[in-house]
Amino acid sequence: RDVAVTGVQTCALPICFSGMTMNAWRSIPGFANLSGSVEATEKKGTVSFASRKSELDLPRVFPEPRIALDALNGDVGWERGAPGPDGPAPLQVRLGNLSFVNTDLAGTAFGSYAWTGEGPGVVDLTAQLSRADGRQTARYLPLAGLMGERTRDWVARAVQGGEASDARLRLKGDLRDFPFVDPAKGLFQVSARISGGVLDYVAGWPRVEKIEGNLLFERDRIEVVGRSGSILGARVSDVRVALPNLKSPDHRLTVEGNAEGPTAAFLDFIRESPVRRMVGGVADSMSSIGRGRLRLRLELPLHDLAHTKVAGEYVFGGNNLAVDPRLPSIERAGGRVNFTENSLTLTDIRGQLFGGDVRIYGGSRDGVVNVLAEGRATVEGIRTLIDHPWRRRLAGAARYTADMTQGFALWTQLDASYKGARFFSVDNNPALRQDGVWLVDASIALGRKDGRYALTAWVKNLGDVGYFGTGLANSGLGFLELIPGPPRTFGLTLSAKY
Repeated sequence: RDVAVTGVQTCALPICFSGMTMNAWRSIPGFANLSGSVEATEKKGTVSFASRKSELDLPRVFPEPRIALDALNGDVGWERGAPGPDGPAPLQVRLGNLSFVNTDLAGTAFGSYAWTGEGPGVVDLTAQLSRADGRQTARYLPLAGLMGERTRDWVARAVQGGEASDARLRLKGDLRDFPFVDPAKGLFQVSARISGGVLDYVAGWPRVEKIEGNLLFERDRIEVVGRSGSILGARVSDVRVALPNLKSPDHRLTVEGNAEGPTAAFLDFIRESPVRRMVGGVADSMSSIGRGRLRLRLELPLHDLAHTKVAGEYVFGGNNLAVDPRLPSIERAGGRVNFTENSLTLTDIRGQLFGGDVRIYGGSRDGVVNVLAEGRATVEGIRTLIDHPWRRRLAGAARYTADMTQGFALWTQLDASYKGARFFSVDNNPALRQDGVWLVDASIALGRKDGRYALTAWVKNLGDVGYFGTGLANSGLGFLELIPGPPRTFGLTLSAKY
C-alpha cells in the first residue's frame, strides 16, 4: 500500500525501476526516489540499488526518520522461510556492501539479519564511516527506546561539534540481549577518531573544545579519550570522559584530565563553573599573569548534579598574582591549590609582596573562607601605595600577619591645624612675636576592613614648617626660653586589635 512507482522498465529479469517511492508501513521502512533493479520470487529476492538524491524513512529507528542520501549503492537480499504452525514465516536479510553518502556522513555497511517470528531478531552487522559531522550527531542517534532515554539525551546534548573519521560499528547477537553486557551473548562496539571535537559534558561546566582523540561506545559504556584539547583556552591532555554503566539507573559521568596554560584560564574555570559556589567565590577578585598545570577529576551524577564530586590540583610558579585589585601583585608567586566540591586549600604559596617575602595559606570549606598572609614589608615596597614626595624620607621594615578573609581596604587621612599668631613675652615685645602657621599631618593605611590589623605610613609636619611650640621671655628679668616645634617626621606603624 502507499506505493508510487515512476519510470518502471520491464526487463526479462531482473526488473529495473527508477524513482520508486513507498511510505513506511508497520515495521517496513519507507523510501523515496530509489533506482536500481530487483530480482525476486515469492520466497527470496535481491535488490540492487544505484540511487541518486534518494531518501530512507525509518520511523522505528530514528526520531527524525527521513534521511536524505546523495547516493545509495549496493545489494540487499532476503529470503523467507516456510511459516510455522503457530507463527509467521521466518525472514533473513543480507546487506551486500551497501554504500551511502550525504552531506553529514559517508560510509559502507554489510551483514545479515534474521527474524524467527518472535523477538527483535538476530543481527550480524559491520559498518564503517569515512566521515561524519559531529554537529549532526543527534539526528542519527536511535530512538530512546532502543538506546535508553538518559543515554540518548546526554549524547545528543553533549556532542556539539567535530569531525569523526574511521568510525566503525560492530553489532552481533540476539537483540534481546542488547547491549550485550555479557560478552558470551554478543558484541556491540562503536569506535571513531575525533578531530576538532566539542564536548559540552554537563550544563554549567566549561566545555572541552578542539578535542583530538577517540570515541569508544562498547557494550554499556561510553568513553571519549582525548589526546589533546582545550578548556577556556588552556591546553588539556589525557582527557577521559566516561559513562561507565548505561543500564544503571544511577548514571555517573566521570571527567578526568590534565591542563597546562595561563593561570588566568584556571581562575576563569573556577569563576565560570559550579566550583565558584562550592568555594565561596574566593577567586572572584583574583587575577594573574603566568602559567601553571591543572589536574582535575569530576564525578557527576546526571540525575542529581547537586551531589557532584570534584577533586583538583593546580600547581604554578613564577606568576604575578593579584589577590585584590587594590593591592600590589604578589610577584614571582608559586605554590599549589587543591580544591574539592566543598573546599579550597592554598598550600604554601610564596612570593614577593611589599618588598619582602610573603607566605599565603589557608582556604575555604563549606563556604567559609579563612586565608592568612605572613610576610615582611619594607618602606621601599609600599611606595606604590604612597604617592607623595615625602615618601622618599621613609625607611625601615616590619613583619606582619594578615587575615585576608575579611578583605582589605586602603585609607588615607590628611589633618590640618592652624596655630595663631602669639607673643612669647609678657610685655608683648614685637621682636618676640610669631606669626600664625598651618601644620599638616598625613597618613596612609592598609588593613583589614574590620580594622583588626593595619599597616600605617605617616608623616607629621608635612610642610616642614619651622615654628616655636612653647616658650617664655622676660626682658626685665633677663631670661629667654623658646622650644621649637617638631620638624617633619616620618614613621611606619603596625597595629592590631584583640
